[in-house]
Amino acid sequence: MNSYDYALKNFSYIDPKNTFASGASYGGYMINWIEGHTDRFSALFCHNGTFNLESMWGTTEELCVS
Repeated sequence: MNSYDYALKNFSYIDPKNTFASGASYGGYMINWIEGHTDRFSALFCHNGTFNLESMWGTTEELCVS
């Protein structure tokens, strides 16, 4: 949100009443957070957002098996 505020303040061509946000994976998690905490965006797009970190731990392809 700090980056968003900075962009609105420093780029006059951005219309604060017509902004959008999107994110995937953890970015999707953050889009879900934004949905529940602010109404500053006209639309949000969540792609493959993580919503249950406990179940993700057991299903991620990034687990190391030793």
